[in-house]
Amino acid sequence: MKSTSEQWVLKFETEQVKGPYSTDAVRKMILNGTFSGNEQICAYPEGEWTSLTKQPEFYEALLESLENPVEVDQKKSQKMEAETVVRVPVKSILPEQPQNEKVDSLIPPMPVAGDGSNEFQLPVFDPTDSGKIRKQNEKQMQKLAEIKKSRSSNPGAAQNFYGISLAQSSDIDLTDIKKIQKKELKKFFPFALICLALLAVFGFLVLSDDEASGAGWVLLAPRHTAASANADIDVKQLKRKAVTNIQRGQLEGVLLAQKYLVEAAEESPRDLETLGLLCMVHQQLWPFTKQTVQDLKSISMVMQNARSVNPISSYSESCQVTFLIAKGQSKEARSLVEQTLDHIVDDKFSLGPFLYSIKAEMLESDLNFLNSAAYYDQAAKLWNTWVWPKFGLARMDFKQNKFAEARADYQSMFELDKESKAALYGLGLVEYKGFKNNEKASQYFATGYQLKQVLPKSFHVEALLAYAQLLIEKNDRSKALEVAQKGYQLNPSHRGLKELVLTLGGSDRVENAQTEIVLLGDQFARAGDHLAAVAQYKAAFEIDPRNSTAAMNAAKSLWALNQSREAISWLQKAIQVDPKLISAYTLKADYESQRYSFVEAAKTLQEAGKGSKQNYDVLKGQALLEFRKNNINGAIQFGERAYKMYDADVELLTILAQANISYYLNTPSSVKDALEKKNTALKEAQKLSGKAIDLEPSWPESQITYAKFLAAYDGPIRGETYLKSKIKDFPYTTEYRIGLAEFYKNEEKFNEAAEMYQQVVDLEPKNKKANFGLAESYRALNNATLAQRYYNATSILDPSDVEPLFSNAKLLFETAGGKEAKAKITQALAKFNVVKEINPNYPRVSYYLAKCYLELGDFQKAIDLVREEKTKNPNIADPFLLAAEIYYRKEQYKECASEYSQAIKLRPSSAELYVKSSICYRKSDAIDIAEDMLNIAKQVESGYPDIYREEGYIYEKQGQAAKAQASFEKYLELSPNAPDRSVVESRLRH
Repeated sequence: MKSTSEQWVLKFETEQVKGPYSTDAVRKMILNGTFSGNEQICAYPEGEWTSLTKQPEFYEALLESLENPVEVDQKKSQKMEAETVVRVPVKSILPEQPQNEKVDSLIPPMPVAGDGSNEFQLPVFDPTDSGKIRKQNEKQMQKLAEIKKSRSSNPGAAQNFYGISLAQSSDIDLTDIKKIQKKELKKFFPFALICLALLAVFGFLVLSDDEASGAGWVLLAPRHTAASANADIDVKQLKRKAVTNIQRGQLEGVLLAQKYLVEAAEESPRDLETLGLLCMVHQQLWPFTKQTVQDLKSISMVMQNARSVNPISSYSESCQVTFLIAKGQSKEARSLVEQTLDHIVDDKFSLGPFLYSIKAEMLESDLNFLNSAAYYDQAAKLWNTWVWPKFGLARMDFKQNKFAEARADYQSMFELDKESKAALYGLGLVEYKGFKNNEKASQYFATGYQLKQVLPKSFHVEALLAYAQLLIEKNDRSKALEVAQKGYQLNPSHRGLKELVLTLGGSDRVENAQTEIVLLGDQFARAGDHLAAVAQYKAAFEIDPRNSTAAMNAAKSLWALNQSREAISWLQKAIQVDPKLISAYTLKADYESQRYSFVEAAKTLQEAGKGSKQNYDVLKGQALLEFRKNNINGAIQFGERAYKMYDADVELLTILAQANISYYLNTPSSVKDALEKKNTALKEAQKLSGKAIDLEPSWPESQITYAKFLAAYDGPIRGETYLKSKIKDFPYTTEYRIGLAEFYKNEEKFNEAAEMYQQVVDLEPKNKKANFGLAESYRALNNATLAQRYYNATSILDPSDVEPLFSNAKLLFETAGGKEAKAKITQALAKFNVVKEINPNYPRVSYYLAKCYLELGDFQKAIDLVREEKTKNPNIADPFLLAAEIYYRKEQYKECASEYSQAIKLRPSSAELYVKSSICYRKSDAIDIAEDMLNIAKQVESGYPDIYREEGYIYEKQGQAAKAQASFEKYLELSPNAPDRSVVESRLRH
């Protein structure tokens, strides 16, 4: 050991130099926390700079400071410095470098549109473009090889972490790696201990109390306090530290960058660049967290902070991209990434490389490796010292069997970071699978295996599987078992690794396996791969049949796969495992009501509410159920009760907004009070829908609801325009196209509706809602052949859903005519009976059975079925209308009028119903009521011709011939091609 009288000079991360200090003085300042171990040190007056943690004289002091951490006393620290400084060399040794306001010196800024020759536009990547990009990459690799060659010809050739020289060839020489490793490990053993201690302290500082289980990292958000900013904290320096850690491409560094950025954001809460960088860090770390509600809340908080500073900033939009990815809204995220890259609004925008990398990851998940490689390449060009996109580019080349390019990419990574586990594993994979060079592959794998770094799970598992197979080929079965078990622990559902472990004599039991499998299932579900997600959830439930979360998540993915019956079955399993899991009850009721099983849904919610009748989720579920039952008043009542308990749930806000819009559109305004209630409902819909999109602007349902409000308030064109703008902004989100198609259908623009539904079917052939909507549009266009084709397609997608079968039967009934009428009605009757057998509570099934029996002449059977329908679905107008028609044919006009009155309560905006009701009242000699019905009909639709024909008959009955004649003439004027024109004209001649 060197003498304690030796003097030292220390250099800080800010490039500031202090000293010289004696050895004892340095030790004291380590122990009191003045020095953290991140400094550089050299002997004074002559010496070479090295890390403080690598200087043997200070190992013990560093370890002791880690074991017994103390808070830094600034006054004591300054006093210690004053007592120990031998000279003041700071500025004379190395002047302090000026700090930039932004980190764009490290991350090249994105050019702004209109900036001249530097302007960059997102290229359209087709195969020819990708070929050009590949050629550019090859030229870059040639230049890199030349640089390597020139370096290797020099005596001071570059060396990696283990002191291995880079040879002149493009390969890394690892011939004597085991000897070198042993020698270097002995040399760096004390340093390794310090690193482990630092890692432990870091884990304690960075991870929250929720991280006690150790499974996954935790995302952090800035805490806003009223305290004034700390002048001692240099925000710019914190950002530089963060970027330096991100740049290396190691996830542990990204985790550390999160800590720096949170600290910077707390000191400078309106710095959009800091918030944007933190969002990008969250996006990278998200797959490696537990993905808890708290993690998602952290992402949401940072996004809201950015939006509060500037909602239209590209930084804010980048934060929203991260939020959408975390929520599993990959289509919306993809659209927003492209939109942000195409329209950058900030000067010197520094997140461009991150957005290109995110777009590349999205393409990679779509198995579009060619275009993914192009985007990774662009990200690497924008920030050529960032390792992460080079890693992505290397993976894409490897997946396309471009092994030479992949090798060059991984070597480029290694040049930037000699401690990159990903680069070593990648080189191992290339040599083993691409070039069949087992010896080199073994050396790369062995070197990488010793490094403790977190990697993307799929890549890590692939590398470990290949390494285990290689070890088996080398007859090193014990090591192969160790490696295979490590891979199996990462992915307990991997069949290949499981079989390998069992073949090698290992155990397939993995601690907390179901947790890992559920997390993997969640990742598949968020990526839209619900088939793979279901397999993971079922595997987790098989391991632990008490895992109610796995059962419920399996149900969600099964529902997304159109397997509705099995989805409800898995929710029942979740409820049986955990009878207090309210979310399982409410989701089951939601699915049941979507299948029109309203009675079953009500029972489910009743069971959920046994423990607490005022449970928020139960009240929200009741509101949704009543809305689907068309009980608008009930939906509003339940919704408002839930709203008083919690007013920031976008789902509840949307339900309430839709209920108020429906109330406004379907409530008659014949009296002043009713008109006021309608206007109040519309104002409430505006408030609720507006609040929903403010809270979560990226959720399609809230935006579609707002479009419905605009259509109700300002006319259909406004709503249509709004939806078209959303389709333009989010071209991959099919919900907006379906929303516009439904809008067209409601406006009876069936050609436009069919065209929009067809677009969705072309994009997503298995989209059940689009197929069914297309069938309905063709039915309205009297194209029975195409309608039947798409009804059948919908039935194939989900055989347990009776709605397309019911609609098919209805189509048969409606097209029955001529000689084949009775045969078609009989076929329809059989299909309706099948629907009733599968789902006895399906709305209108008894109604259509009644219609069939009515056409077949069995009035009593028809009346019995209508009563059954009214009992099951009392809030649907159709059975009352059919009952009225039956009584009219039986000439029971009082009963007919009574049934129409009930129907009007449910469908008050139909002028036709008021006229038909008036006819029955007139024929039952209730002339005054008949007149009242016509007056209301005029208020609803004054240009409806049948009003004036019926008015003529009433005037005739009252003996007012002149008025009757005027009314008949107006009827013929409004309906010149009326089917009863000859009858009315005969009345005029009398």
